[in-house]
Amino acid sequence: MKPNLKLATLLIGSIFSFSVLATELPEIKQPEELQSGEFAEGVMTGLSAEDIKIFLPWAQNARKILDDALAESLRFSLFEKVNFLESEMKRVVQGSGNKNYQLLMRSSLNRGLLLSKILKEESDINDPGILQNHLSILVGSIELAKFFFESDNAFQQKAEDNKVGSVPYALFAKKMGHYYLPISLSIFDTSAQYRVLYKTLEMINWDMAQDENAMGAELAEPIVDIFRTLQRLPINPTTDIGLLGHIQTMNFLVQKLNKGQWLNPVVPSAVQQEPERKGHFVLVQRNEDKSEIWKDEKSGLIWGDKLPKSISQHKAGTACKKLAKIDGKSWRLPTKEEFEEAEVHGIRSALPNMSYEFWSSSLDASYSRYAWSLNGRSGTVNRWDRNGLSSVRCVIP
Repeated sequence: MKPNLKLATLLIGSIFSFSVLATELPEIKQPEELQSGEFAEGVMTGLSAEDIKIFLPWAQNARKILDDALAESLRFSLFEKVNFLESEMKRVVQGSGNKNYQLLMRSSLNRGLLLSKILKEESDINDPGILQNHLSILVGSIELAKFFFESDNAFQQKAEDNKVGSVPYALFAKKMGHYYLPISLSIFDTSAQYRVLYKTLEMINWDMAQDENAMGAELAEPIVDIFRTLQRLPINPTTDIGLLGHIQTMNFLVQKLNKGQWLNPVVPSAVQQEPERKGHFVLVQRNEDKSEIWKDEKSGLIWGDKLPKSISQHKAGTACKKLAKIDGKSWRLPTKEEFEEAEVHGIRSALPNMSYEFWSSSLDASYSRYAWSLNGRSGTVNRWDRNGLSSVRCVIP
């Protein structure tokens, strides 16, 4: 956008009296992270016929990947859900081809990944609410991307038919505000909240300034308000001193935007899904073969489902080690004591397929030919010959 564009008349006042104010739009610069590097965004708004042949299959495939990712993520724990969605978003962005083209679908994902990265750098993942903030940003970005799938297609179709069209930057900015501003204001960590909120407002302002109606009164006022507010604030504060005051300043701005219907809090649908719980156990994952993985929140142990075959205790440990790792952690046989603790926590009423005899890794201290096992029907532990056949259920500590 060119600097110092003259505004048309900006009407101020009540319904009975008003004055006319002539002013100029400031030069709004593209956020540095969006200019180059990992989060670079394009500036060309029209694709050639050859590019469109590549774009349309990508967009169709991207939407399917995102739909599948949201559905599949419901089976994961909160930590795994964040990592999985981030990975799928990166896969879509990296497959989008020439980054010199401006696609709102890709920009939606790109910006979510940027805000998520800022949140990771500025906060401790173990702090209250931070993982949920990450999830909200990622899910909001995916829903934004799906929303703008149609507008991207429509714009490129007009370009292909040699018709005049415009990119709906103002709508994009408003939708971003709906999702990201409430999330930004809910972040518990002061430093993280400041930087995510600042970057969100900076990106919103850049989008509004690119809109073809940027000089109109509806957009000009928030553009100037955001610009003036951010001009008074440090981009990257070196200390936390004064951050609360700076956040309050931005909060006042957000309240003003809200009066103009810019902030309509949206809770992404996938964020509302609470994990399934049974007593002290929470569902981590439900697989296509209907097997389930549960976590004992009191002990921290992750419990797998019953393995398909009954085997000897000698082979049981190896069978566990062959299972796919979770977050880099390997499976193993549970000990006798872990079975006893899980019984106290209600494992038999929480986990499926419990009506079997399960091997433990604990041997009989007086006779190593025997090992301890859990009777899933009664909840008692018993000694069995290690060469006999019993079921196996593995754990991750």
